Amino acid sequence: AQLARAGTVGTQGAKLLLEVSERVRTLTQAYFSPERPLHLSFTHLVCRSAIEGEQEQRMDLSHPVHADNCVLDPDTGECWREPPAYTYRDYSGLLYLNDDFQGGDLFFTEPNALTVTARVRPRCGRLVAFSSGGENPHGVWAVTRGRRCALALWHTWAPEHREQEWIEAQELLQESEEEEEEEEEEMPSKDPSPEPPSRRHQRVQDKAGKAPRVREEL
Repeated sequence: AQLARAGTVGTQGAKLLLEVSERVRTLTQAYFSPERPLHLSFTHLVCRSAIEGEQEQRMDLSHPVHADNCVLDPDTGECWREPPAYTYRDYSGLLYLNDDFQGGDLFFTEPNALTVTARVRPRCGRLVAFSSGGENPHGVWAVTRGRRCALALWHTWAPEHREQEWIEAQELLQESEEEEEEEEEEMPSKDPSPEPPSRRHQRVQDKAGKAPRVREEL
């Protein structure tokens, strides 16, 4: 929102980011937590590009296997919900913004971080949401061609961990819109149309005493 206000990025793009993130929050709450409100705790727009060089048989990861609200220990299968983990995160979401790339699949594993249990191929507009705990260890395979962009979002039940930057961005954009409206109201028209001349109607009595008629003078 600050970049939009400075003119570095478009205001419409910044507004779209806020609207989409709120839509994701609404859908996630409706599916997972209809009786308890969820709040956005962090929103992250991220793009990953393929590195140069040989791509065949690549098995490296863009994001190593982890859980979002606890520290995963693959050796014991435990996930410790303590710092430095973001322990207040309750649900996670990924909204894919494109699919014209190769690699970059999201995958889920057993707590050992080795046994893959599910794999998700990114599709533009696809939303993947899941609980953030040790029941959902996940990672991302490397992008092997092109660039992968996604909007990552985390949600919390704790209102004290709401994303303040999101609220401030919304307020900044609202202020910018109000300022633009005021400027438009104060700005005079560049090509004002002349007002049409007033028409005067004069009744003229017919010389023969007939009913009066109207003559227009421009």
